[in-house]
Amino acid sequence: MVVMTGGQAVVEALRAEGVKYVFGIPGTTTVPTVDALAKYPEINYILGLNESVIVGMAHGYAQATGRPSFVNIHAMIGTAHALGNLINAHKDGSPVVLNPCPPDNRFLGDDSFLDARDIVETVQQFTKWSWLAYRTDTLPQVFRRAFKVAAAPPTGPTFVATPTNVLADKADVTLYQAERYHITAGPRGNPDKMQAATDALARAKSPIIVAGRGVAQSGAVTELVRLAELLGAAVFSEPHNILMNFPTDHPQYLGGLERSSPLVGVTDVVLGVGCKMFTEFTYTPTPVVPETAKIIHINVDPWEIGKAYPADIGIIADAKVAVRDLHETLTSKMTREQQAACKERAKAVKKIRDEIAAEGEAFAKKDFDAKPIKGWRLVKDMRTVAPDAIIVSEGMSSAGYLAAFYPFRQTGSYYATSGSCMGWASSAALGVKLACPDRPVIAFVGDGCFSMSFQSLWTAARYNIPAVIMVLNNYTYMAIKAALWGYKGLAAEKKLPIGVDLGSPNIDYAQLAESMGVHGVRVDDPEEIKPALKKALSSGRPELLDVILDPYETGYRRPRLQ
Repeated sequence: MVVMTGGQAVVEALRAEGVKYVFGIPGTTTVPTVDALAKYPEINYILGLNESVIVGMAHGYAQATGRPSFVNIHAMIGTAHALGNLINAHKDGSPVVLNPCPPDNRFLGDDSFLDARDIVETVQQFTKWSWLAYRTDTLPQVFRRAFKVAAAPPTGPTFVATPTNVLADKADVTLYQAERYHITAGPRGNPDKMQAATDALARAKSPIIVAGRGVAQSGAVTELVRLAELLGAAVFSEPHNILMNFPTDHPQYLGGLERSSPLVGVTDVVLGVGCKMFTEFTYTPTPVVPETAKIIHINVDPWEIGKAYPADIGIIADAKVAVRDLHETLTSKMTREQQAACKERAKAVKKIRDEIAAEGEAFAKKDFDAKPIKGWRLVKDMRTVAPDAIIVSEGMSSAGYLAAFYPFRQTGSYYATSGSCMGWASSAALGVKLACPDRPVIAFVGDGCFSMSFQSLWTAARYNIPAVIMVLNNYTYMAIKAALWGYKGLAAEKKLPIGVDLGSPNIDYAQLAESMGVHGVRVDDPEEIKPALKKALSSGRPELLDVILDPYETGYRRPRLQ
C-alpha cells in the first residue's frame, strides 16, 4: 500500500491500463487529477472546446484501437454536454470510460454550486456500469472495474464520477496490475446449438449472411469470407453498419440489408454474425426477412439474441470462434452434392453483384462533370486519390455514394456510428488518427453534422492531428429535407424547406477552419477535387475541404434486383 491523493490514484490506474491520452475539458473540480498528470508526461492531455466533441474523439480512438479510452470532464454540466456522443458510444458498443468530477460530496443535497440530484442516474441507461466514488482508498479498485467492464464483451461505455474532495484527499491505496483482471478469451458456442446451425446451413437452399460490428471487433473478417465462400451465400452488412465487416468489393457482397435487397425475400436461412437483428429506421408491419426463414443468430451479447426478432438457433459466442468452428465442421460434413450446389449459388450471387455494379457505374456516368459537384464524382475521385484511406463517415444522405463507389477491403478502413446524435465524425476522425498515425484519415461529414462539432478543428490544430475533414456542403439538412418532401404534405406541395435550409447566411467552412488554425479550402469545381485532396493528405497537418455539392441531389441507393 502507498499513501497518495485520489487524483494520483486515478492517474496510477490510467498508467496500469496503458492509457496514452486523456480526452478532456477541465473544471475546478478536476484539478486534483489534472495536477497529478504533471508527474506523468507519457500520458497526454487532449483538450477540447466541447464535451460532446471530446467524447466523440474518445469514441473514435476506442473503435480504432479496440481498447478503452478515457474522458475526464467537469461535473454534471460536462456530463450533460457529453451525453449526445455518449449515446453514440453506447449504441456502438464503444469502450469509453467517462470520468466526470462532481463538487465536494459533503455538499450533496444542499443545492450547492454544480450540485446535481443524481449524476449516476443521468447516464445509467447509456452505460454498462456507472458509479459514484465515495472513498479515496477504493479508487484503484473502482477504475480497475470501469476499464474491465468497458473492455469485456460486449464492450461499451462505463462511468465513474469522482467528487473533488475524494480526489484531493489522501489515503493508503493498493495499486494493481491491469492484465490480471482483463478478459481476453472469446466464448465458444454451445455445442448443440452449433451442431444445429451446421445442419441448417448445410441443408439451406438460399442462405444469406448478415455481418455486424462483432465481426470486425473480434477480428473475424477473414473467417467470415471463408465461410461465405464455402456456402456460396450472399453477404449483407447489418442496417446502420458502423465498421468494415466484409470486403465491400467481394463478389458475394450485396451491400446493406434491406427488405428489398436481392435474395432477401426468398431466403430460407439467415445467419446473423455479430449483428443486431435489426436496427430499423422507420416502422413497417412486415419483417426485414421472411417469417418462414430459419434465423441463426451469433452474438457475444445475450441481450441482442431474440431481442426483437426470433432466433431459431441463438448462439452466445465470440464471432471469430463461432465462424471458425462452423467452417471447420461444415467442411467435413457437407456432401459433394451440397458443395457443388454452394459453388453454383456463389456464381448466381456474383451475377447479381455484377449487375448491381454495372447499373451503379452507368448511373455514375451521369453529369460526372456537373457543377455543383455530384456526390458520386466526389467519391470516385476520393477512391482514385486515396484508395486505402480510413474513412470516418457521417454523410447521412451522401453515405450511399461511399457504399456504392468506394471499396473497403480491410478491417479498420471504415467507421461510422449507429447512434442518433449528429456531430460525431469530425471529432471521431481525430481519435482514429491518433490511433492510426501512419494511415490517411478522412472524415466524410455532412454540413449539418459538422455544424454541431466544428470545435474539433481547434483541437486538431492545437495537437497537429493531420486528419482531413471533408465537409459535404449542400446548404441543407438533406436527409430531413428528403423526408419532408417524401411526407407529401403541405410543405412539399408549396416547396417550403421549413427548418432544413442551412443557407442565408451560408457558412464558409474554409474560413471557419482558418479561424481555428486549420487550413481550409473551398472546392466547388469537380476538377479541383483530386488536386485539393492530394495536397491535403500530403500536408502533414489537419486540413478542411469545403466541398460544394448539388443541393438537389438526395443521395444514392443501390439498384434492387430480385
